Amino acid sequence: MRERNPVIDAVRIGSVALVVFVHWFGAYVTWDNGTVRAGIALAGPVVWALTWLFQVMPLVFVAGGYANTAGVDAARARGESFLAKRAMRLVVPALPLVALFTAVSTLGASFGAQPLATVGAQVMKPLWFLAIYLVVVCLAPLMVRMHDRFGPAVPLVLAGGVAVVDGVRFSTVGLVADIGIGGDINFVLVWLTAHQLGIAYARGAFARFTRRELASLIAVAVAVMLVMVFVGPYPPSMIGLPDVPVSNLAPPTLAMLVLAFAQVCALALVAPWAGRKLSGERPRRFIKRANPAVMSVYLWHLPAGAMLLGVALLAPQALLPDLGVSWWLSRPVWLGASAIALLGVLRVVRRAEAALPTVDSRWPLLGLLVTAYGVREATRYGLDLTNADARAAVITMAVGVAVLFVQRSGKRRGAAWDRNAGATGRPSSSPSTVPASNAFA
Repeated sequence: MRERNPVIDAVRIGSVALVVFVHWFGAYVTWDNGTVRAGIALAGPVVWALTWLFQVMPLVFVAGGYANTAGVDAARARGESFLAKRAMRLVVPALPLVALFTAVSTLGASFGAQPLATVGAQVMKPLWFLAIYLVVVCLAPLMVRMHDRFGPAVPLVLAGGVAVVDGVRFSTVGLVADIGIGGDINFVLVWLTAHQLGIAYARGAFARFTRRELASLIAVAVAVMLVMVFVGPYPPSMIGLPDVPVSNLAPPTLAMLVLAFAQVCALALVAPWAGRKLSGERPRRFIKRANPAVMSVYLWHLPAGAMLLGVALLAPQALLPDLGVSWWLSRPVWLGASAIALLGVLRVVRRAEAALPTVDSRWPLLGLLVTAYGVREATRYGLDLTNADARAAVITMAVGVAVLFVQRSGKRRGAAWDRNAGATGRPSSSPSTVPASNAFA
């Protein structure tokens, strides 16, 4: 077994930890005449600027690109199916969450309990990441092959597609709010390009730059982002805020790609130093313990907060303060209580995940794509089975998961998709060039 890359693992862990912190810290919940409303408390130009520093989802996809490059190489070397191996790692952690909140949302709607009826929609919103990542993983073997044949031309072409979609979205009078299918196209193109930067990083493309060159590229990227916002038509925030309802995240824009490029250059710049700092026994032991729980933490951090919210609703005047000094003073308590709730949830969830079988899926590509579409629809409509759209989303997810659990017959190994997409055109792309690192799961 080849050694993992501790820097990539640390990027994955740190990025998800920052996402969890932002979601917990900025949450603002109100209770008005029996109706619960959840939103983001922070706004204003200072917060807009901070979102460009705290938006780390591009790094998550970069780390995924690195990991999937290693996975494709290893699967090809062993004659195994890359997709079959990844399928269960990505989908299994989400099954207990979907099952639990489908039941909660449906019962809440059936008995007229509005907070319970809508909780499924809230906990599913962050799973936009899982939906698009499942698609990206399906394309990973092909994209590794494309990089090995065409190199940096691949992300440039993808970025060109993003620019075309943005050109349609933006007009001379401002942002077109009704983005339609263009938003779905950019959800794929933007995050696939960030993933492609991770493939390039894994193949050593950024190692060719000197420290001065990397610093210059970062400076150029920052200058481009400033021009895009202050001169061009791009929104000033990297997440949706009360005063920026349309951001560069939903759907992602070319600005997100420029940020992704700056982040991967920064990663290449600090990687040698970070590698030395993470080489000790204590950091490696922490990474080894934390890394397997990353996907579960991402999936369950909002449900844990929702359970805590259920307690707060017993005394909303005291436990859900209005914006102001009381709200700021409540943040440390809210963060600590959310962390305790999440740790308790994870203890139960890990047992549920361990009880689920692991199979060598016979049709991983089909199962992953169907599941991805179901997850995407559930992020839009929730999990309440009394709602027709939500019911269709849950049924689609169930069909996709059922396909994934169809066992491969016999001892036949590998798959035509992996075999063809895994072929390389360069001697430098042998499996030994990339340390093993599993997918974000």
